[in-house]
Amino acid sequence: MRLKKGTHRVRHILLITAAVLLTAALFNQIAYAAIVPVIFFHGAYSEPDYIKNLASEVVEEFSIETGDGTLYGWKHEGNSDTVLLYFGGDNTDSNTWVGQTFFGQTSDVWDDVTLLTVDYPLFGKSTGIISEQSFYATAETLYETSREAYPNARLYAMGYSIGTAAALRLACEKPLDGLILIAPMYDGTSLYLPKDSIFHTLFEPTATVQMQNDEMAGRCPVRPLILASETDAMTPIENIYALCARFRNEPNLVLVPAKDHGSYWTCPETYDAITAYLAETKEKEP
Repeated sequence: MRLKKGTHRVRHILLITAAVLLTAALFNQIAYAAIVPVIFFHGAYSEPDYIKNLASEVVEEFSIETGDGTLYGWKHEGNSDTVLLYFGGDNTDSNTWVGQTFFGQTSDVWDDVTLLTVDYPLFGKSTGIISEQSFYATAETLYETSREAYPNARLYAMGYSIGTAAALRLACEKPLDGLILIAPMYDGTSLYLPKDSIFHTLFEPTATVQMQNDEMAGRCPVRPLILASETDAMTPIENIYALCARFRNEPNLVLVPAKDHGSYWTCPETYDAITAYLAETKEKEP
């Protein structure tokens, strides 16, 4: 009789456990479908910055027609022998970034490159449908456009925050001369569930938005420059170290004194590190 009661109790516990896991999995899928894409692809549009950029002689408006819409952004014509493609983060647009980096800081790093950046669909003025697929397609479109316009140039990809996934994916798929990752996440799920937690382990394999930086790092043939901060709570430094360990070629990791995830472009050290990396990779040119 005791054995039957014990067996019944075990079955009861197993059923409750299964119900909890099933409920969690269901909630996980609902959350990923309804909430997560908004978290990752939360675009913005700054009209004041757009007007200011449009009136300047430093950058000019740039657009690419695609089968799904128009990608808008900015082009800075510097040294055409070196082309740098920039992919931004969420909750911002290229207008704001250009305003921050070209007019808010003193740096001559952009004098040595031609810089191109466009907004993902529904970011800034760009049109179309935003998804992880179109996010990566934006990077490939900008790459192909740049290759056609500057066929003999050295080509670099630079990403910030979620934009690191676009830049890193590009480095895995297309020939690049350099890769710059600023505040990269370990993977998409790690941005809101700790990388080594049980919840990350359970939910990450079924995430609607994957952004698998960890897996792409293992395939990346380029030795990247990675910029991070010990005070960036969104991309904890332990995750940065774990991501660095995944690369074939040990990254050039530079820690900058950014106070939070959004302050990298206010640090002179960010621009200094980019300048040094561009110079270093050019010196290694055969």
